[in-house]
This record gives sequence, C-alpha cells and structure tokens, in this order.
Amino acid sequence: MLVTPNLTLPYIDISEAQREVVHNSAIRGLDALVHLAVLDRDLASPPGSPSDGQRWIVAASPTGAWAGHALAIAAWQDGAWRFYAPRLGWLVYVVDEGRILSWSATAWVDALSMVTVLQNLALLGIGTTADATNPFSAKLNNALWTAKTVAEGGDGNLRAKMSKESAAKTLSLLMQNNFSGRAEIGLTGDDDFHFKVSPDGTTFAEAIVIDKTTAQARFSVGSAAAPAITFNGDADTGFYRIGANNIGVSVNGAKVLDVSTIGLGVTGIVSGGSAASSTLTLQSTTGTGTSDAIVALVGNNGATEGFRVVSGGQVVKGHTAAIAVGANTPAIQLHGTGVTQIWQGRWSNDATPTQFIQTKSRGGIGVHTVVQSGDTLANNQYYGSDGTGFILGASIRVDVDATPGTGSMPCRMLFNTTATGAGAVTERLRLDSLGNVTIGTAALATGATDGFIYIPTCAGTPTGTPTAYSGRVPIVYDTTNNKLYVYNGAWKGATHA
Repeated sequence: MLVTPNLTLPYIDISEAQREVVHNSAIRGLDALVHLAVLDRDLASPPGSPSDGQRWIVAASPTGAWAGHALAIAAWQDGAWRFYAPRLGWLVYVVDEGRILSWSATAWVDALSMVTVLQNLALLGIGTTADATNPFSAKLNNALWTAKTVAEGGDGNLRAKMSKESAAKTLSLLMQNNFSGRAEIGLTGDDDFHFKVSPDGTTFAEAIVIDKTTAQARFSVGSAAAPAITFNGDADTGFYRIGANNIGVSVNGAKVLDVSTIGLGVTGIVSGGSAASSTLTLQSTTGTGTSDAIVALVGNNGATEGFRVVSGGQVVKGHTAAIAVGANTPAIQLHGTGVTQIWQGRWSNDATPTQFIQTKSRGGIGVHTVVQSGDTLANNQYYGSDGTGFILGASIRVDVDATPGTGSMPCRMLFNTTATGAGAVTERLRLDSLGNVTIGTAALATGATDGFIYIPTCAGTPTGTPTAYSGRVPIVYDTTNNKLYVYNGAWKGATHA
C-alpha cells in the first residue's frame, strides 16, 4: 500500500477493495495529527477512560496497550488506540504545561530551542505584553546572561553593548519604584557618565559625573548640614563645596575645616587624637632650608600673621625670621615697631598671683639631678643695639649660694650693669641667701666718683613719723645741720663735720 511521504497516510489504489476503509484510515490520521494538541506527555500507561479523539505523548518505557510506542502520539479513535510515530519538526501543544514542543528526531524539546535565527521582530514580550513604547518587555524575577565558553565556540567573555545616536541624546539605565524613577545612570545629554537619584520620579539630583576625557569624578555641591560625600550611619559628617576653589569638612552638620587657595582653616579645637599618647604634628614643606616655616594667620582671610615657627624651631612674632642676640638665638621672640609687651594676668577672687617660673637641673630633660653651689639658675639679660648688633647692658642673675639640701635651695641675686664705655656688665648689688646686701665687689678708691649708696636728704631736722616696718629703721641726711638721722621711735641724729 502506498502512503504519503510526510504523514504516511494511505493512498486509495485503483483496484482497491473497500476503498472507504482506506479513506477513513487517512481521515483518522489527519484528524489526529493536524493542529496537534496532546493532554499530557508524562503517562507511561494508557488513561482509564479516554474520550474519542483525545491524544497523548507516550512517556518512556510504556506499559500495557502503549508498550513499544515510547514517545509516539497515542490517539483514542473509534474505541481503539492508534499510534503515530513523530517526524522531524512536528509541533505539538501540551495542554497541561501550556508549552509548544517540537520533535528533534530523538526527543520532544521546547519548540524555540529548535529555532537558531530570529530576526527583525517588531515586538517581544516575556511574561507581559510589549507595546510601541516598550517593544521589548519582560516581567520576571531573575535574568541571567552568561558568556559562551571557548569550548562552545565562544571566547569566554561577555559584553553588553548599547549605543545612542549622538552625544546630545541619552543612553541610560533607569531604575524605578512602581514605575516611578528613583535612580538613573548613563550618558544623559552628553558623553560623560552620570549618576542621578530622585525622590519622586520627577526631580532628579545629580550625585556624581565622571568626565569622559579626564576621568575626573565631580560630586554634588552639598552643604555643611548635608555634605555631598558622607559615611554610612553619619549623614551630616563629610565633605562639601563651599565655593570656587573652596571645599569644607563638616562634623555633626557644622563646618570644622575650610580648605581654599588661601590655605587651611580650622573651626574648633585642633588635637592629636583621643588617646593619652596622641600627638598633633604640624610639618612645613619637605626638604630643609632656612625659609621653611609654619605660619599662623589671623584676621579676615588670614590678612594678618599671628606668629610663625621657623626652621630653627624658634617661635617668632612680628618678623619672618629668628634674630640672634649675642651668641644666642632665643627660642621665643617678639618683635615690633611699637610697644612690645608680655602680659600675665590672673583674674580670680583669691590671693594667688601670676607666676613666671625658671628652673635648672643638672640632669637631662625631665630628670632631677641636684645643682651645685655656684650654678646659675637664671640670668635675665637686657640688650640694646649699638647700630651694628645687640650689646648686653644689664642683667639680673640668680646663683646657688651654698650647697643645696633636700627641700632647701640657698640662692643669691646679682644685679649687674654696664658702665659708660665698658664692654661687659659689672656686679653692682648682691643679695645673698642670708639676707646680706652687698654693694659693689671691692673697696672704692678715695678719688672714686661712682659706686656709692645714695640716701634721701632734707633741709633741716626731720619731724615726721615714718611708716613703721618691723625690724627696720629709716635714715635721712639733714643738709642744713649736716646730721645723719635714724628714726627709732624718735629721730636721733649725729653731727658730721
């Protein structure tokens, strides 16, 4: 019997007897295979009560009436099972799965897996309906893009490419909440890379822009209360732009640091940290040189120099460098063309005074080693310029007067001045540790004109009552009567020729 090449339907031969039987067999075949839809493809044995015309794909390893017909189309027709072997490319709709399958010559597979080329689609919707505005639409929970491996004929890489018509157009990824925009990244209106956010889908704020040429990242301006760059859990602490060439650092919503072309401005306390051993280091420019300095500026935009620490470590106010005095370059220097003053003031309702303290130990810094008799504890010196340099004019010196003991430091004070034409100071007065006052250092010559003690004079016998000081008496010289008077409850005088 001859059959058709595709559906293997029987032909009616010219001499065919009972031609209606052959014809009906072909009709059954057409009814079973045209617009093919099966109820299930998972059954390995026939269902109990099939209806006429119902069809199934026989599962692997079938039993019963389906035995030997694995993967064939089983149709219940006219009270009997009829089986149709699938041919390459047949399509079938599986009702219970809602899927279209295709025969690959060895198995039933998803129909689209047999399609290798799909070109020029106008609309494509996955899980939703595409439209003219969104010609490709997908409604799903996960999406996976994976690289084609080298073994599969690929190169193992994956790059998604998107292109816009021109620089002024937009190419971006817009992220939405219930179809209202909240974030957008991409090339929006130019070829720089933009990062934008929005609270309502209408107003977008630009957070970061990366320049296409320089790769510089530009941030939003921000403010002290809401800095442009912050940290997790601390929205009011970070960096912001104050103005042109001017950035700020804020903490707790308030500016603490101001950096501009003028320099660094600090609001509040500058400290080295919170640990007990923390230090604050201020360093001048790298390298060494006499011009290196740390300068403190005050006033409007730092218009006035407060002081500076120069390369030798000296603290200088009123000048740009430390000045030597004699053989020494003092560590703290105050200079000025007006009155230069140092003021110590104590403002408290008590008897405690201000104090100027000078110390001496023979040990290293912070080490107590007893001083010795004759050591100088302090030497306050007073210089004047002779037009060329500073010359010592006077000094007040404190020396150890005897061997110190525990809790006892015997000292003497020496008052020294420089005489006219002399090049060094001379001791004029000494107050020793026992309270003795010594004038000069040697006996005066009979023809001496200087080096004397001068006492007050009066023209006539003194009659006033001097203020009393316990253990001491006042003296005065009467130039009229040439008498030296001493007051001890009354004035007592001695005549001098």
